[in-house]
Amino acid sequence: MRIHSPMPATSIAAAWTQTGAHCWGRGLEGQIGDGARENRPAPVPIWDGNPFRDISGGNTHGCGLAIDNAAYCWGFNGAGQLGDGTKEDRLTPTAVLGSAAP
Repeated sequence: MRIHSPMPATSIAAAWTQTGAHCWGRGLEGQIGDGARENRPAPVPIWDGNPFRDISGGNTHGCGLAIDNAAYCWGFNGAGQLGDGTKEDRLTPTAVLGSAAP
């Protein structure tokens, strides 16, 4: 299991296990990645698509690297920080432009 979180008490924590990627914690900006804007006190699966090999949670968004090396981000996107070419919040993992696997 890999766990990455800079501030788990006030943001989200993320883990990858053999059953997939999970996030928990503060989720009001969609940074959990499960399609909701809700806090999650316990780990919830975030995606049943391309499995992640690494995942990182932050204060208002999360990002993951899929096993095909494509990057995905989700959560607050007010300054375009998710890298999808928009400033729309994303409640589920969304591909980062230019990161698709060859």
